[in-house]
Amino acid sequence: DEAKLHNLIFKAHRSGWQVATHAIGDRAVSSVLDALETAQAAHPRENTRHRIEHCGMCKEKDVARIAEMGVIPVPQARFISEIGDGMARAIGSRRGDCYRQRSFLDAGIVVPGSSDRPVVNGAPLLGIHDLVNQRTADGDPFNSHEALTVEEAIEAYTLSSAYAAFDEDEKGSLSVGKLADLTVLDRDLTAIDPDGINETEVVATMVGGRFEYQRP
Repeated sequence: DEAKLHNLIFKAHRSGWQVATHAIGDRAVSSVLDALETAQAAHPRENTRHRIEHCGMCKEKDVARIAEMGVIPVPQARFISEIGDGMARAIGSRRGDCYRQRSFLDAGIVVPGSSDRPVVNGAPLLGIHDLVNQRTADGDPFNSHEALTVEEAIEAYTLSSAYAAFDEDEKGSLSVGKLADLTVLDRDLTAIDPDGINETEVVATMVGGRFEYQRP
């Protein structure tokens, strides 16, 4: 119920929480933004980083609202490759509003990487591949104009994801004072054909300064 949802968002915001609301359709996204605007007007707070999980269909006017309010959309690029053909058939001419990524970045919005596992494969490298390549399982372009660069896609899955969880002081980049968590890959993602990102293999994984996995 929309009124109940708005009331929950209002009370959570008033209580100092970071609110993460699932909203896929454009009407749902607009409704969540309305609720957040009402809550912020009544109880002003700085740096709330409220999130919209999925934010699957988003009208251009709401992109501007998201940017103005500092809301963080959490899209799942892997949906494009695994279920993008079905989504394209379902939404038809409105595909341009679906799973915006470049539009968000160009508006100054932080875009984290996300999978929605187990709905689709949660491997981050596959998500990075789809953020960059924007192709469905049938090989058709989905929204090519929304594609990110490799560097932007890597940042989405590292520093931007940390920011979305208020963890940017501990995670997200290889910096002095942060957790020594890192992954070693078998190739430089910025130096290969983007079509090969999904073939990248993990050579080693370090957690807290110790290698917990090394490929035989």
